[in-house]
Amino acid sequence: MQNEKEFFDECHYCRFSRGRTNIYGLATVSSKMPTCLPCSSDFPSHRYTHMPFLPVGPKEIPSLRAPRQHALVASATEVTALISSEGYWNTLTIPLNHETGKFEIISIDAFERTIDRGLNTVTNFIIAVAAFQTGGSKSNIELNETDDYCLRIYGASTAPSVYLEETLFNIGGSFQVIKLKAAPMHLSHINITQNGRCQTAIILSATDGIVHVYLEEPVTAEFFEVDVEEYFSILGRMSTARLNVLSLDIFDEEDTRVVVAGSQSGELHMAVYQIDKMVNGLIEESSHSTKLFTPITSVKIFRAVQRKATSAPPTATTSSTTVRVAQPTTPLNLLITCAIEQASVYHDITTRGLSRCTILPESNQNDSVLCSHVLDVDWDGEAELILGTYGRQLLIYKQIPGMDNQYQILWRRTFAYPIYRIESLDLNRDGLDELIVTTTFGVHIFQPNLEEARVRLVEVLRYVEEMKLKKQTLLKERERKRVEERKEGEEGKGKEKGVMIESE
Repeated sequence: MQNEKEFFDECHYCRFSRGRTNIYGLATVSSKMPTCLPCSSDFPSHRYTHMPFLPVGPKEIPSLRAPRQHALVASATEVTALISSEGYWNTLTIPLNHETGKFEIISIDAFERTIDRGLNTVTNFIIAVAAFQTGGSKSNIELNETDDYCLRIYGASTAPSVYLEETLFNIGGSFQVIKLKAAPMHLSHINITQNGRCQTAIILSATDGIVHVYLEEPVTAEFFEVDVEEYFSILGRMSTARLNVLSLDIFDEEDTRVVVAGSQSGELHMAVYQIDKMVNGLIEESSHSTKLFTPITSVKIFRAVQRKATSAPPTATTSSTTVRVAQPTTPLNLLITCAIEQASVYHDITTRGLSRCTILPESNQNDSVLCSHVLDVDWDGEAELILGTYGRQLLIYKQIPGMDNQYQILWRRTFAYPIYRIESLDLNRDGLDELIVTTTFGVHIFQPNLEEARVRLVEVLRYVEEMKLKKQTLLKERERKRVEERKEGEEGKGKEKGVMIESE
C-alpha cells in the first residue's frame, strides 16, 4: 500500500450547518448554463446564501459549448451546491421553501433537460428531492402507512434564468409535490424513448417494493407516474416480487443499455437491452440474477481498461512509462458492495452474466461497505475501485499487474465519521477530477497530488514529442526512398533510350 500523499490531499471540508446526510445525499449534474459569481483563487471558497448582486449584461447569453459538472449535497434539512469554476469553486445554499424542522431530505438527484414546447425549446435545471415531512403520528410512521413521504420536483415549471446561480436561488419558488405511500430510497434519472421522442424519466425506489418511474407532461411541465414494466422489464419483475431496491446503476453505450439493481434482501438482478429509438421501451437481450444473502448497498458498472498500454522509452524519472492510447471496447465489469459480505467484482457481465466473480480482499474488515466509486486515480488508463465504509475507512483497490482480475489495496484513508457517498468531478476546472466524499456531518474534497500530475504530464509530453520525431524520421526516410526510386527509374529510362539509338 502506498503513501496517501502520492494520490490525494484534502483541500476542503464543509460541515453541514444543520442535520446529517445519508447514502443518497450526493448527486453530480452536468449543465451548459454559464456562471456569473466571482470565485476565490484559493481556499476558502465563497459561500453564498442569496444572489449578492443582479447580473449586468444581455438578457440572453449563449449556452456553454460543453457542459460543466457540479455537485449537490443534501443534509437532512438543506441542499448545498458546489459550483465548479476556474481556480476554485463556489458554495451555494439553495433555498427549497420548506418549513424548518418539518422536512427531512432522504435522497436527491438533479439534471438539466431541454423540452420542446411547440414554437420554442426550453432548458430547465431540475432538482428532485425525496423527503419525509414530519407531522404524521408515530404509530403510522412505524407501520409505514403515512402519507408524509413525498417527492418534490423543483425547476420544471420555473422560467430559467440566464446564469446557473440565479436559477438555483430562484428554484424554490415553484415545485411539484408527489405524495408517496412508502419511504423513498434510491433516486436517479435516465433518458427514455416515448412515441419516438427522447425525454428524461425520474426513477425512485421505495420500501413498498415498487420502482416508481415518472415522466413529464410537455405542456404542463408536471411529472406523472408510468408503469415501470413498460420501460424496464427487469425492474418491473423486481417490483412484482416486491423487492426493495437499495441500489441501481444504468450504463448506456451506443445502442446498448445495461441495468443492474441490488435489493435490501440480497437479490442482484441484471439485464442487457438493445435500445430501439423508434418504439417505447427497450428490447431485452438477456437477464441474470443471483442471491447474496445481504443487503446490496451499491452497484457500479465499469470498464477496467478504457485504453491500451504502450511502452514509452525510459525517462529521467522512471525506468519505464506506460502511456495509453485508444483501443477497441473492453468488457463491462460490475462492482457491488454489501452490508455484511465482502465487496466483489463480476467480470465481462454482458457475455458471462453473473458467473465470474472476484472478491476484494479485506473489504469486510471495516464494518459495512456503504458506497463505491470507480476512478482512474493514478492516470494509467486502468480503473481503480473506491469503497467507503461505515467503519470510517476509504479504500482504493488496484488490479494486480500480471494477475487475472485480482486486486490489492492501493491507498486507504481514515475519517472521523462513516462514509456515505463518493463521487468525482473537476470542480476547479484544472483538468483533474477532485474526489468528493460525504460523511455523516459534512463533505470532504480531495485534490489529486499535483506534483504527481506534473510528473505524469511531463512523461506523456516527452513520449508524444518522441513519437512526433519518430514520425518525422519515418516520413523523411519514406521521401528519401521515393526520390531514389524516381532517380533509378529515370536512369533506367535513359539507358533504354541509349540502347535504342545505338541499335538504329
